[in-house]
Amino acid sequence: MCESAWQSMMPFVMTLAHGGGDFYNGWMKNPYSAMISCNDGFRPVSFLIETIE
Repeated sequence: MCESAWQSMMPFVMTLAHGGGDFYNGWMKNPYSAMISCNDGFRPVSFLIETIE
């Protein structure tokens, strides 16, 4: 994973790791998940980040 991708998702990963969630105010079925897109315009990639039990 490139540095740009990690910088895009790090705030969401850290929030989920510490029990936070509901980033999109009910838009996602699972409030403990986030759909993140890398900010690299030449190699765009999307990531689904979610907590598991």
